[in-house]
Amino acid sequence: MPNAIPIAPSINWATNPTMPMRSRLTSDKFRAVHEQTSEYNFITGLERAVEVGRVRIAIAGPGRSGTSLLVNLLAGWGFRTSDGPWYDDAAAGLEARLGSRLDLEVEKDPWAFEYIDRLDSAVLREYDAFIVPLRRRQDAAVSRAVRDRVQRALHHEGDEWQWDTWGVHAGGAMAATTAEAVASALGKGLWDLLDTVTAAGLQPIILHFPRFALDFDYLWAQLESVVGERIDKVAARAAWQALVDPSKIRIDTAGPDDPRIAELTAVVDGVRTAARRALLDNSALLEQLAQRNGEADQLQAEAERLHAEIERLHADVSVHDEQVRQHAQSAEYAHAVIDAMRLSRSWRLTGPLRALRRPRH
Repeated sequence: MPNAIPIAPSINWATNPTMPMRSRLTSDKFRAVHEQTSEYNFITGLERAVEVGRVRIAIAGPGRSGTSLLVNLLAGWGFRTSDGPWYDDAAAGLEARLGSRLDLEVEKDPWAFEYIDRLDSAVLREYDAFIVPLRRRQDAAVSRAVRDRVQRALHHEGDEWQWDTWGVHAGGAMAATTAEAVASALGKGLWDLLDTVTAAGLQPIILHFPRFALDFDYLWAQLESVVGERIDKVAARAAWQALVDPSKIRIDTAGPDDPRIAELTAVVDGVRTAARRALLDNSALLEQLAQRNGEADQLQAEAERLHAEIERLHADVSVHDEQVRQHAQSAEYAHAVIDAMRLSRSWRLTGPLRALRRPRH
C-alpha cells in the first residue's frame, strides 16, 4: 500500500489544472458518459485519491500489446499520466522514461528493457506496481514489422518495402526488420526486463491483451489491489466502457501460422488504410476547394458588377462634365456679346435715351 500524502480534500482530480491535459480530457469524457448511464457519482470515486496519496505505476514490455490503451484507462481512473506525444496512425504514445522520477503516477516505456538493468534496485522498488501487458508474440512482432514496412511503402520509391533489412544513417548499421527478427529482439528484451524486475524483488503483473480490453472483470481482478483505493469497481467499469473502443483493437488470433504471410497481409491492409485515409483527406480538400471556388465565383461576379457600376458612374461624370463645359462656353459667349455691345457706338449714342427711361424716385 502506498504511503499517504496529505492533499487538500477539495481537490477534484477530474478538473485539477495540475493534471496533464490528456488525463483531464479523458476524465471529462468519462464523466460525461458515466453521468448519462448511471446515477453513481464517479467524482466520489476519484476524490478518494486525495485520501490515499500518490501511486507509482510502471508499464513496460514488448509494446503493441495495449500499453497505450492501458495508460488512457489509468488516466480515466484519475492517475497522473504523461502528456507526451500521441501518434494517431500508430494508436500509441504518452511515454515517459522509467526511473525519471517525474511528477507522474504512470510511466510507460516500451524501450525500458534497453536501460532497466542500469537502474538501481531501490529506484525500481519505488513503484507500487510493475505492469507488463502481453499479447501473442507473432501478433506483436508483425504489428511492429508492418509499421516499418508500410512507412517504406508509402514514402519510398521502388521495392524497399520488401527489404528484410533497413538502416537510418548513411554508412551505419543495417538491421533486420522481419517479423522473425523483431520477435527475437522483443523476446530477448522481455527476458532481460523480467529478470531485472524480479531480481529487484518486484512481482510484475502480466496483463493479457486483448483480453483486458474485452473483459473488464479480468482487468479488475488483476489491478484492484493497485487501483482499488483510487477508484471503485463501478466507476472503473464505467470509465472502461467509455474509453475502450473494440473496433480499434487489432486482433489476429486466427491469422496464418507463417509470420511472413501475416506480415504481407498486414502490409497490404496498412497501405489500403493509408490510401483510404488519403482519399478521404483528398475528398475533404476537394470539397473545400469546390466551396472556395464557388465563393471565388461569387466574388468575381460581384467584382464585375461593381466594375460595371464604376464604369457607368464614370460615364455619367463625363456627360456632366461636358454639360458643364458647354454651359461655361455659352456663358463666356454671352459675356463677350454684352461686352461688345457696351463698347459699340450705338450703345454710346443711345445712352441718353436709356437714362430718360429710368424711373424717377
